[in-house]
Amino acid sequence: MDRIELESVLAVDDCLSFSEAAHQLSFSQSAISKHVSAVEDELGVKLFNRKTHSGVSRTESGEALMPELRACSDAYKALFAHADALRQKDDDHLRVSCHAGIGSLGEDDLITDFCSLHPGMRVDQIVDQHGLLPGKSSLEGVDLVFTLMSADDLFKFRKNRELDVLPLGECVPRVLLPRSHPAAQGDTVDLKALKDETFLFRPIHGDVKEGSDGKQLQLFLSACGSEGFTPDIRFVQLRSATVINMVSAGLGALLLMHQPAVLPDSAVLLPFSKSYYSSILCAYYYKTNASPALKSFLRFLRERSTYPQMQ
Repeated sequence: MDRIELESVLAVDDCLSFSEAAHQLSFSQSAISKHVSAVEDELGVKLFNRKTHSGVSRTESGEALMPELRACSDAYKALFAHADALRQKDDDHLRVSCHAGIGSLGEDDLITDFCSLHPGMRVDQIVDQHGLLPGKSSLEGVDLVFTLMSADDLFKFRKNRELDVLPLGECVPRVLLPRSHPAAQGDTVDLKALKDETFLFRPIHGDVKEGSDGKQLQLFLSACGSEGFTPDIRFVQLRSATVINMVSAGLGALLLMHQPAVLPDSAVLLPFSKSYYSSILCAYYYKTNASPALKSFLRFLRERSTYPQMQ
């Protein structure tokens, strides 16, 4: 079992509710159910009685095994805490992650520019294995995480006692199309003109609706719904550069929240003719992380930020 599956089991045990556990861990209820079932399958026993009206209760096996499951969780936490402490002593090594998949939010360009200014710095980009929403669990093993937040999410996150957040800039959805596309001949794109187009999305390890970029997908679906159509969505598990080349070849349209550093001449990135929604690109990290590499990177990000900073 992996760490997230284990934490899902313990959350259900604490809450005696799959829905409450999902809210606590920022997952969908179906994801929590899958995690618990995976642990039960691996152990070969049922841990919970799933009751329709009276909630959830431990089975006899669950009662017997729960102390050991909690001991496993404590061991996981101690392991990552020790690794974090060792990593923070390394003044030229930085580990970052991104909820929406590596390279999805333009963080590649920021990291490239940072490394050009600090040639001795080693920066590892770690794939977010679970698509977690912003929180402590997604920081285990990394120094900083890039994500998109709404203004309300940012306001709430700033109240967190353990984590700090740096807003970097406002992002609005734009669409990448082949330059020859009929809808790409002006300065903006009418969303309704793309009702017959295939939109390429990059899911996070499976079901995008259960990943952290599910909210962005839902916002886009709502925008299309306001124009009277349901878009054709195709999920492609490829790096951003590869998907951009697919668009250039006329294999679909790509929704982007950032301006890639390099685009082929055969593709064009345009804003929509209407304003549907926006998000804020943010980076968050532990307040107690004393890594010199992180401090250097944060100074660089603050200089690049276009979002008003709180004093």
